[in-house]
Amino acid sequence: MNGFTDIEPARPEMSYGIAVPFQDGVRIVLRGVAAPYRERARVHQPAIGKARVWSSRTKSTTDHQAHLRRAAEDAMEGRPPLQCPVCLVARFFFAPPPSWPKWKRQLLDAGLLAHSQKPDWDNLRKAAVDALKGVVIADDALICQESSLSGKFWSETPRTEIFVSPLEQFPSQIRTRPPGSRPPLPIARSNLQQTASTEEKR
Repeated sequence: MNGFTDIEPARPEMSYGIAVPFQDGVRIVLRGVAAPYRERARVHQPAIGKARVWSSRTKSTTDHQAHLRRAAEDAMEGRPPLQCPVCLVARFFFAPPPSWPKWKRQLLDAGLLAHSQKPDWDNLRKAAVDALKGVVIADDALICQESSLSGKFWSETPRTEIFVSPLEQFPSQIRTRPPGSRPPLPIARSNLQQTASTEEKR
């Protein structure tokens, strides 16, 4: 696997023993360089009274989020946002600088060069998740797991790839027991009790 290998959409991602195929979720691909979440502080000092400080997103952030939101709307094809627990895969690809020497590109082709520079991963993820809210997921609190396939990478094709897969679990906000379901079995406790009783018989 080298620095330019794309993710396989049909590859299952394991999460706590539950196979969550990407084809069962939503896949969003947006061409272009991803912009991280940034805010700009503004200060207004009136003639009388205290100064007021507020912040707003930068134009690069709002533009990128608008494009990503439109791509998400196309991927959803008119479906309502998911209201169940989901697993998120967020991948951001950046083009390597043309000024890099040959030896550095060889490291990249061999998969030995990580994207360990700006922009920060946290800010990239925040910008993407905020754009998905209300379109792909009803609320970002529904993101319960994040795949190890997430990250930022080098590629000759700059882009953002987002995968959102439903989890086979009930949300913690559930108020009534689902039809036909049984209360969860305390496996660990039952195993301990069985072990204790076996020791007593001995």
